[in-house]
Amino acid sequence: MSFGPDLKLTFSRSHIIRLGFLPYVRDVIIRPELLRAAIQFWDPKVHVFHFGFSELCPSVEEFHAYLGGFDVEVPVNPFEKIEIAQTLSEKLGISKNASKSLTEGRALNIPHLINQFRGNRFALCLCLLATFLLLQPDGQASSLLVSVAAQIDDHKDVSPMVLAETLMGLDAMYDGQTNVFGGSPLFLQLWLCDKLNLLEPIPRNLVHETWGFIRRDFVVVYEREELWV
Repeated sequence: MSFGPDLKLTFSRSHIIRLGFLPYVRDVIIRPELLRAAIQFWDPKVHVFHFGFSELCPSVEEFHAYLGGFDVEVPVNPFEKIEIAQTLSEKLGISKNASKSLTEGRALNIPHLINQFRGNRFALCLCLLATFLLLQPDGQASSLLVSVAAQIDDHKDVSPMVLAETLMGLDAMYDGQTNVFGGSPLFLQLWLCDKLNLLEPIPRNLVHETWGFIRRDFVVVYEREELWV
């Protein structure tokens, strides 16, 4: 997993307890052209993609599965306020004054976190959130991620927040407010690649005759019950 030309993190088994799926997709290359192509099929009014005859939208359950499917019921509260310097001090084992050097205004200093706290699980969680799950259009890692990481450490589920941020990122891209995807472009791409493989092709006789999109329910039938898992 790379955070720039000279910044790398190495996963170990002890690091991946609450974000278990990410190590297996850390080498996935984001394809901006695929994500931008999908934007034209996005409907911000009802938050679904219209692909041919199908209406599809990522679900909390799917994003939860991408994170490892841990048995947690309480979601992360994005509005929960904490004392950032104090929390960083406790989680990283440094003084409160030293923890202030990890923030620049309202942004986290991710390169400093990587270089100085390579073996710390909380620091790794912050880096994963900033890089894969809760990207900001301005490219900054918000210091509010400290609260999110602390709640993950308390066994709360971040997948609803990741999904919400990703859907809002799609809305912003569709409306032309930004040209950078917010939320989790990684999970969005994984979801798109998975779902597009299941779509039925549009009948040839409708390709040139149909303008817009025809909507209908999309149902996948599995032959064996265990395939639902």
